[in-house]
Amino acid sequence: MRCVIFRLVSLITLWVIVSSTACKTEKKERSRITYDVSPPEILKDPNSSSAPAPSDAATLDLTSATTPCVTQISSQGYAADRTWRESFSRFFMQRICGKDPNVAKNWRSSTQYNPDSWVAGVNLTGITLNVPRGTAITPRHVIYTKHYGYHGQVGQTLNFLTLDNRLISRKIIGVKYLSTEFDPDIAVIQLEYDLPGSITPLKVLHPNAANYVALYSPLLRIDQESKALIV
Repeated sequence: MRCVIFRLVSLITLWVIVSSTACKTEKKERSRITYDVSPPEILKDPNSSSAPAPSDAATLDLTSATTPCVTQISSQGYAADRTWRESFSRFFMQRICGKDPNVAKNWRSSTQYNPDSWVAGVNLTGITLNVPRGTAITPRHVIYTKHYGYHGQVGQTLNFLTLDNRLISRKIIGVKYLSTEFDPDIAVIQLEYDLPGSITPLKVLHPNAANYVALYSPLLRIDQESKALIV
């Protein structure tokens, strides 16, 4: 009898939690974008380098001695999706073909680019040298995730590296959060002066990108250890 009562109470508790979550979801759908003026107190970095790296099953397998040269691209999906996927996949596959993963994934140090990286020659100068990484999207603005306050702060100097290995530095003078109830998790950083032409901001996808970018296309991910990964 006690077991039955305990199970009943557990089911009621679970229903209350699910119902509460559903209500919050409905509320989020009616939200509007606002801009927070002041960032919250900076908390301890939850992704410190001393923590073990999480397993990422979606990352392309680069554990063999050399990466195999893949020539056949999946033919599944709509024709438009196949066009995107084939184009992006071929770009990645041609570059990683025959590369040593232990060497090819490390794309940049604090002073120079790695000529043996599979992304060598790709203009990624808009990615900061600082950890956490930031991404320039205009000559004056850099974006980060905003959670835990884990991003560049006012007064901090951000460093960038030109393609010919010259250091470019700019000070942060402002931080704003893009906020909705859906929480896009974006912090926008304003620099004191524009970046020079030797630093190229990265493009931001059009708001309707989901309507024309294929599902399951390979993506380049730059992690906090300066590794270039495919996901």
